Amino acid sequence: RDFGNSSYFFRKQIIADVLGIISMIVTLFIPLKKIERFKYAFLAIAIGVIFLVIPFGIESHGARRWIQVPIVGQRLQPAEITKLFMILFLAAMIDSMGNQLISSWKGFLFCMGIAAFASLLLYTLTDNLSSALIVFAIAFVMCFVAAADYKKYILLTVLGLAAAGGLVAYVASTEGASDGSFRLTRISAWLRPENSTETSAHQMLQGLYAIGNGGVFGRGLGQSVQKISVLPEPHNDMIFAVICEELGIVGAIALMIMFALMIYRMYYIARNTKDRFSFMIVSGVMAHFAIQIVLNIAVVTGSI
Repeated sequence: RDFGNSSYFFRKQIIADVLGIISMIVTLFIPLKKIERFKYAFLAIAIGVIFLVIPFGIESHGARRWIQVPIVGQRLQPAEITKLFMILFLAAMIDSMGNQLISSWKGFLFCMGIAAFASLLLYTLTDNLSSALIVFAIAFVMCFVAAADYKKYILLTVLGLAAAGGLVAYVASTEGASDGSFRLTRISAWLRPENSTETSAHQMLQGLYAIGNGGVFGRGLGQSVQKISVLPEPHNDMIFAVICEELGIVGAIALMIMFALMIYRMYYIARNTKDRFSFMIVSGVMAHFAIQIVLNIAVVTGSI
């Protein structure tokens, strides 16, 4: 309907799969210990790629957070490159620090400070709050996994949850976002979706309608009604709602079980790595997948 080609998304997915498989094969032949010394190059790439949106960025959906990749014709979010290379940088940095330094406030604040800087750049240059939070959360999990003392992480987590709870309570008490802030309006819509069915809460409500339409076993693969012109971004942000509508709660649970098995395999691989650098890379990738999966499903279902 939108692109005049029924295989438009299939073709794009095939291109992504081919590029992914090629990248995987190349990566198999890269000795990890030899690339560990390039940690500052990883950091330069993680930070530098964000600035590409200034000269080469493509504006879409009110934000400038994509660049066009030549030849293959695919769009790419620099934020995804930042996530990968921040994991490589932090893995190498944590390995070089050793247990004592990363467990100290000095080592923790150094790693988290760099992650916070990258997150701030992502938010200010690309207006991508979710990716900024994910980069910060990945760094937090990697430091947590590497450290021997967990007290500071428990304290900071409690403080973070308290701050988030306070923000929600503030929005609830003001009957909406009086200052017109987009983020506060989103929270207000989450608290009272019935007040903004055609604006801020539209996407969430349409996703919940899709989940409800699916019932237990779903309408059948490819038979979603909501994805046709009603549900915004059905092929990416809201794809879990489409899966629920087409495959039902049974299909959604099956998908979550597959995700859980994949994350468990990463945990198993991390446990069996032979050096700290490899262990930290797997831990970072595991955190990346787990955080994005939980966030996406929670947002689509209106849980957060």
